Amino acid sequence: DQDARTEDGGHQERGKHGREAVDRVRQPHHRLVDPAANPATGRARRFLPVAGDPSSLGHRYVTSLLEDASGRLWVGTGGGGLNRVDRSDAGQVRFVRVTERQGLIDDDVTGMLADDDGSLWVSTRRGLSRFQPERDALTNVFVSDGLPSAEFESGSVARGPSLLCF
Repeated sequence: DQDARTEDGGHQERGKHGREAVDRVRQPHHRLVDPAANPATGRARRFLPVAGDPSSLGHRYVTSLLEDASGRLWVGTGGGGLNRVDRSDAGQVRFVRVTERQGLIDDDVTGMLADDDGSLWVSTRRGLSRFQPERDALTNVFVSDGLPSAEFESGSVARGPSLLCF
């Protein structure tokens, strides 16, 4: 198999016979695709990490998706941290990563919830992070802060009227 860049700067994966390996909206579980890429044909665009390109998706394994109150799409990945999807007016897509380098507790995101104040709570394999996108600020919560365990399971997040549950 070989990977190739699309004309619009995206990334597509090609199969052994040169056909697009992912060319319809039906996609394998845990992969990020853009079903709005071409509504006329129904073709989807698959996003993959590209070595050396910090504006590509942080990791190929997508663990969680969240649209915040401002309409921004956030992608949690299993090894590439938290990624914000930025789409230009021309339809170009780039990812802005929030990783351990910026202070995220761990790059293996297992879940996300939005708080009423706009904060994103990000559960990981090593603890919990509160990310405030408007301030670009991170606060980490550890077992020593009262967490019953540092490791959170994928998808084990829920929100109630006045509770965030992990």
